[in-house]
Amino acid sequence: MPEVAKQMPSFKLPSVWFPYEKMGQSPTGFVWDQSEGRFGPLAGQVFVGDRHHASVMRVSLEHVDGHWQGACYPFRGGFQCGLIRLAWGADHSLLAGESNRGWGSFGRRGDGLQRLVWTGQVPFEIQEMCARSDGFDLVLTDPVDPRSAVPSAFRMESYTYLLHESYGSPEVDRAEPHITRASASADGRCVHLTVHGLREGFVHELHADGLRSSSGAALLHRDAYYTLIHVPTDEAASLNQ
Repeated sequence: MPEVAKQMPSFKLPSVWFPYEKMGQSPTGFVWDQSEGRFGPLAGQVFVGDRHHASVMRVSLEHVDGHWQGACYPFRGGFQCGLIRLAWGADHSLLAGESNRGWGSFGRRGDGLQRLVWTGQVPFEIQEMCARSDGFDLVLTDPVDPRSAVPSAFRMESYTYLLHESYGSPEVDRAEPHITRASASADGRCVHLTVHGLREGFVHELHADGLRSSSGAALLHRDAYYTLIHVPTDEAASLNQ
C-alpha cells in the first residue's frame, strides 16, 4: 500500500491498521474517551469493539505532517459474544451491545448488553506509543524499573498489506527494525526507543515482554501496533509531545 500511495495522490493511507487476528477480525463501533479520567488513565483515546473476537481495543492518535496516525493496543476481552456498538453510560462506564446473529464470534451467548467499569486501580500498561524522528516513545501508566528498560526487553517487526480486489491481505514485505537503545525518563514514566530501520507506511509491531514497573510488575498487555505513515521531524515530534 505505501507504493500505491506514492503513485496515486488521491489514495489515502489509514490512520491505524488493526492487524488481522492479532487485534481482531471485525472492528465495529467506537467511542472517544471524554470521561476526563473517570474511566481510567486513557482520556482522549478511542475504544473500538470487535465483532469476531468479542473484545474492546483502544487507539491513541497523534497528528504528524498533516496526517493522523497512531497505535492500537489490546484492552479487554472475554465478552459474552461479538460487540456491535459501544456507548458511554451516565456513570462513565462503557456499555457494549452484542450479537452473535448471522456471523460467528467468540462467546456462547446469542446476544447481550454488558457494562465495563473501571475499578479505580491503574494497571501497568503502555498508555501511549508515540513516533519520534529516531524511534518511538512509550508513555507508561506507572514508573518503569530503569534496569528493565534495555533493548533486549523489546522485539519489533514491520510489515504492510497488499491493495487488491481479493478479500484481505497477508502481512507482506516483512522486516525486523533494530532497537539499538532504550532509555527511561527521570520520572520513569517514559521509555525512549532508538530504532534503526523505520519505514514510512508500515505497521511497526512492538512486543515489550521484558519491561517491568518499579514494583516489579509485568505489563498487563505487552503488545502495541503503530501505523507509521510519516516519520516526524525533530520539530514535529516536539510539537506533538
